Amino acid sequence: MKNKVIKVALFFVAIACCYQDIDAQSKVISLPQSLPIAATANVEESVIIANPNKRIVYNVVKPSLLYYPGKNNISGTSVIIAPGGALQILSIDNEGVEVAKYLNENGIDAFVLKYSLVHTINNPQTEVNDNFFKTDAKRDSMISVIIPYATKDGLSAIEYVRQNATEYGLNPNRIGFMGFSAGGTVTMSVVYNCNNENRPNFIAPIYPWIGEMGNKVPQEKTPAFIVVANDDHLKLVPHSLNIFNKWKAADQPAELLVYGRGGHGFGADKNINPTDGWLKSFIDWLGGEGLLWPEKPQGFYTRMNYKDMQRMQLTQNESTKNDWSNSSRFRNENKELISKNIQNQVVFFGNSITENWLRFDRNFFEKNQFVNRGIGGQTTSQMLVRFRQDVIELHPSAVVILAGTNDIAENTGPISIENIFGNIVSMTEIARSNNVTPYLCAVMPVYQYSWNKAVEPVGKILRLNEMIREYAINNKLPYIDFYTPFLDERKGFQQKFSSDGVHPNLEAYKIMEKIIGDELIKSKLRASITY
Repeated sequence: MKNKVIKVALFFVAIACCYQDIDAQSKVISLPQSLPIAATANVEESVIIANPNKRIVYNVVKPSLLYYPGKNNISGTSVIIAPGGALQILSIDNEGVEVAKYLNENGIDAFVLKYSLVHTINNPQTEVNDNFFKTDAKRDSMISVIIPYATKDGLSAIEYVRQNATEYGLNPNRIGFMGFSAGGTVTMSVVYNCNNENRPNFIAPIYPWIGEMGNKVPQEKTPAFIVVANDDHLKLVPHSLNIFNKWKAADQPAELLVYGRGGHGFGADKNINPTDGWLKSFIDWLGGEGLLWPEKPQGFYTRMNYKDMQRMQLTQNESTKNDWSNSSRFRNENKELISKNIQNQVVFFGNSITENWLRFDRNFFEKNQFVNRGIGGQTTSQMLVRFRQDVIELHPSAVVILAGTNDIAENTGPISIENIFGNIVSMTEIARSNNVTPYLCAVMPVYQYSWNKAVEPVGKILRLNEMIREYAINNKLPYIDFYTPFLDERKGFQQKFSSDGVHPNLEAYKIMEKIIGDELIKSKLRASITY
């Protein structure tokens, strides 16, 4: 075991630093305390920077999840990620945040789990070596003490995501658990000790370490994706083989990738080794398991298999590089819709608030012949570019324009309120000149954007909404107030209606449906609305 000390020490060319805000770009979700309160006294979660410029977390005593939403998650699939670190540290970037962001780019929501750890008294580097790499007896003793608490955190994480799946627009039957090294130990302990409320629907132990609790393979279908490098200096290949063989013996789906080179702890890093491609292989595996499209495909998706979807995604990704407005996003859906020549359609046009609406309540759109053309992250300048093809060429009766919040957040750079308003007016004029009735929506309240805290949106949103309202009144157009019903005392988004202070939850969308539905009926565009 002594020769492993040097290997671990190389991982820690670390410097002490002030606390880094790991959570700045994510929603933080507290989980129930698992460690005894007495054991957490005078212990504070801390961060250091390890070579090469990666954050390491230690002294986690209050478990939590960091939420990273996927782009255009049509499948409802999510993954909880448990970083590794010998149960004393968490490689939060390399085996957590960076993996989450890769999954996000491929349409998967991710939750990075900060689980309970062995306490660090002085120096993480020396204490990890002393506790886990000097003698097997000391290592096994430490594992036996902490793994029950880390396992409880993992089970709590799954239970939380399952119970709140509707709020996040996720499928409660498509929750995966991925863990690296010691996080792989947590992964296996979770799957061996779960019940119906906290069972992962699939697992991905990545170079899993030894020491998990239990050994009972679940009876329910639980596909496993296992990755390890043959030159892993902790000699963990046999452990991965053992998991694979147990899954195979239980007639459970399993895939095992044993790369020739990559060592231990490669995570999301690019090391010019075969292991550099494992994340893409994981996405391919999810596709092969049917986890990259809706559980019950409808319309366009029913005629596509995984290979078709993969080719479509590759085409979209390539075209988006040179497609600033993402004008090609709905090309195929628009062609299909135009061919049907459906009368009296209403197009909902906007950004992620509009896009997520379909994810949260597909029934509202399909039963009312409403068309969703929302694209997450978009500003009014991008929307204006694609307005003709995504709205006018569909020949709808009306368009519901909900836009402006991403402009205020400066997603595509600074822009004046006047120019944001001008873009909305331009879309309105294009609609009216083509006999499409525009319904102008107020920008929803925001107190602070998590991705751009330098912006102060409250006053800007108030001013833009007043300009939109006045324009609608002067031009005898419907003004949809999606602002007032959701205000809190700070003029931000009421917490009960939003998980992040920007995006509505299902309860909020239900209120929005009633507001827009009443207006459509009032203007006699629709005789009735199905909610």
